[in-house]
Amino acid sequence: MRDQLRGALRQLNDPTTVTHGIVSTALPALLTLIEPRGLHGGRRVAYRVGIGALAGWLTWVSLRAEPEGEISEQAAAGVGVGVAVTSAALAVPFEKMDAGVADRLERMGVRRPRVALAVFSAAASIASWGLSRRQARDAART
Repeated sequence: MRDQLRGALRQLNDPTTVTHGIVSTALPALLTLIEPRGLHGGRRVAYRVGIGALAGWLTWVSLRAEPEGEISEQAAAGVGVGVAVTSAALAVPFEKMDAGVADRLERMGVRRPRVALAVFSAAASIASWGLSRRQARDAART
């Protein structure tokens, strides 16, 4: 059981795996479906912590994938934590920008702007993952 958990975590935290590609695409898209203006109190805090944690995790994973010696494990963790905290701290302006985009899409006739934003988020995430995966493979060949 412990080995299975380690293997699953290794897959999740390896940006070249399909597991990572699926999770790193699905989580941002799912969070995009949430309308933050409708959240209050603990739910708003949980949403912001989730956004920060996701940003920090994705940063940490991508930095760990750098060639050995370019960045230490501790530095990658520190930068990941910094990104997580910064993302959470900037939640208010990010949420205002998000609301503006959603409102603009609605004014343009998009019936479900959150769904449109989630689709765009998923497309951007999967494209980013695919590009990173290809770059990692190319680097391994040289």
